[in-house]
Amino acid sequence: MADPGTNAAIARTTWSDLRSTFGFSQVRAFRRRLLTMAGDGASREQTAYLLFNSHRYLLTLRRIDALLAPERTIDVLDLAPAPELTRILLDRNVRYHSADGGYYLDRETRPVVDSEIMLSERGTECTVRRARDVNLERDRLPFDDASMDLVLGLEVIEHLIRNPVHMLQEIARVLRPGGKLLLTTDNANHYIRLLKFLALRPIYWPYPETTFGDRHNREFLAWELEDLLRGIGYADVAVRTFNWRPFLPEQDFRKFLGYTVGNLVTAVPPFSRYRRHIVAVATRDRIVDYYPSNLFIRSAREAGIWE
Repeated sequence: MADPGTNAAIARTTWSDLRSTFGFSQVRAFRRRLLTMAGDGASREQTAYLLFNSHRYLLTLRRIDALLAPERTIDVLDLAPAPELTRILLDRNVRYHSADGGYYLDRETRPVVDSEIMLSERGTECTVRRARDVNLERDRLPFDDASMDLVLGLEVIEHLIRNPVHMLQEIARVLRPGGKLLLTTDNANHYIRLLKFLALRPIYWPYPETTFGDRHNREFLAWELEDLLRGIGYADVAVRTFNWRPFLPEQDFRKFLGYTVGNLVTAVPPFSRYRRHIVAVATRDRIVDYYPSNLFIRSAREAGIWE
């Protein structure tokens, strides 16, 4: 694992990140890798998602690699994993575990843990321990205390509908002392949303076709996420905003140009709070209850903020 005190260095935007944001070759090459892994059987929706999010995946993978320990095998738990990122990580020096099935399961379910063989990107057969039907807002993660070195919560917390505290406490419980949490999520006040607001265009997600758990139910500001992680008891918390490129000029030149201008403007520190995304890196420490009034109505009522 990375040494204590490096969380801020891992979370910050590097020159390499900026080169991939304002250049195209790295993103195009990484897209080809993702689409190759998805295969010809990928649906139109899956292909569109990979094309849109490939640069975000690339930047996230850089941060994951910075948290790994090449000299030894570490235990990694991935919450709501993306199949293509999973296959890439299986080629790293890790024991890979996952917890999936839904963070919004309303039906009564019990987590089921089993093992399966998955192919890595290079075609190596790897054993993956997988927990299915886990409700991250209610269930105890079916992993032992202090059994993981790194937990990945990538694009999860914004989907929760009731309480993120339980999930973050469970993550801390399964992390070993000094273990790390890497979390990514949308920035609630990113520049695209602000521009839509000024243009009198809707900023909310449309009604979902399946379940409201598919949509973003509560997005965060960077300071809110940092306050929540510190309040629950994580140490060395580093929260940063970052941009990524969802479109290349050959896809949609108008959107490509809009994102390019927005990325350039928000690269300047006074406007960095309006970047597209948030990344948080934190170290396991103590575990306490913390329900801030900006997130929970009951706490707001008790503080006299919400009547």
